[in-house]
Amino acid sequence: MVIYQDLDGCLADFCTGFSKKVFEYTSNPRLCASSPTLREYMPKFIRKYGRTYRSLTEGEVSDPICRPLLYKIAAEPGFFYNLPRLRNGLWEIVNRFPVEKKILSAPIGDFAVEDKTRWVREVLGDLDIEVIIVPRAEKINHGHKGAVLIDDYDKTVTEWKSAGFNAFQWATGKEEELLEYLNGLEI
Repeated sequence: MVIYQDLDGCLADFCTGFSKKVFEYTSNPRLCASSPTLREYMPKFIRKYGRTYRSLTEGEVSDPICRPLLYKIAAEPGFFYNLPRLRNGLWEIVNRFPVEKKILSAPIGDFAVEDKTRWVREVLGDLDIEVIIVPRAEKINHGHKGAVLIDDYDKTVTEWKSAGFNAFQWATGKEEELLEYLNGLEI
């Protein structure tokens, strides 16, 4: 049995990390000068969300105004490495089970593989776990009968389940539900 664990939104706090960076741009327009994407979308972002920092919700981060900014900002070196860890108990639950664990996460930009691998090594402190970074649509290629996916993105979870694989859609507050699910698999 292998547990494939997503990072962003599960173990790493993508929304807070993005929020910190995007609000840095609202307070320093010079940061936007060299990027057509930032020049176009930051004024729209400011009109809708203002300049005062707050952590954006997952729904807000998915807003069409934020999406281009997200792809621009998340592609910066160090973005993924600097994400705060979510203290939701997920990693502790997964580690209760004596099975192989792998990180299965999607990239944005050229620095995602290095940043996410470094994040796992240093923030989780796991030097041996395999970190697999593939486009979201390719996560299904890692599915098999002896695998379990834990991911927050509904489309990925649905694809795994439709293919007959085990998958659990994670959200903070589902700790007990996840524990029951994994116990039910007789790992």
